[in-house]
Amino acid sequence: MRTVQAALGVAAFGFCALGFSPLGLFPLGLSPLLGGTTPAAAADDRPVMFPSRDVVVEYHVTNARPDSAQPREGIVTVYATDAGERMRVEIAGQPGFLIVDRGRKRVLMVIEARRSYFEMPVDPDRVIGLAVNGGSYAKRGADTVAKVRCTVWDVTSSTGTATVCVTDDGVLLRANGESEGRGSGAMEARSVVYGKQPAALFDPPPGFQKLQIIPPAGAPTPGKMPG
Repeated sequence: MRTVQAALGVAAFGFCALGFSPLGLFPLGLSPLLGGTTPAAAADDRPVMFPSRDVVVEYHVTNARPDSAQPREGIVTVYATDAGERMRVEIAGQPGFLIVDRGRKRVLMVIEARRSYFEMPVDPDRVIGLAVNGGSYAKRGADTVAKVRCTVWDVTSSTGTATVCVTDDGVLLRANGESEGRGSGAMEARSVVYGKQPAALFDPPPGFQKLQIIPPAGAPTPGKMPG
């Protein structure tokens, strides 16, 4: 049990160090974007927010929370394959990485130093996707980020506001947002590289041990969002 608790501590420190929600994958200040539609549900009045092609995007990320005097910042690299069904998220300087498998409705948190990982079930359309529940989008025009063209959208929801720039093939290149009670966040692509991604990137490395999570009595199931 102590091994699992230690692993959880290392992972939580690493992936929350920038003010990230480990399951949301994006700064907490951008929570107006988190939630609810699949790529198939996207329409002309809102962008598709899952990459339709294999891609690697490196982001500069900042997160300013109400309880922190200084904003946190860092570099996050996202690998996407299978039309956004599987993603790998790496935060520079942190002890592991996340593997998001939307098809199997799970997130794997891999802890490289301990050669182990654990699995969290998630509702991929609620947690991993970028969309607005009960909110709206307004198209503002076009821009270029990291030498790639994208469409600018204003996003409004019951929890805050944001502006995003998304390519026609579903790659998020820039986002700035403010969320009630959670501060503000921003992410901007520094490089975008399209190309086939190795399948091994989206599985735990060979020989890594799967850890079992036993939550304390009364605690919510890992990966389950309230409400």
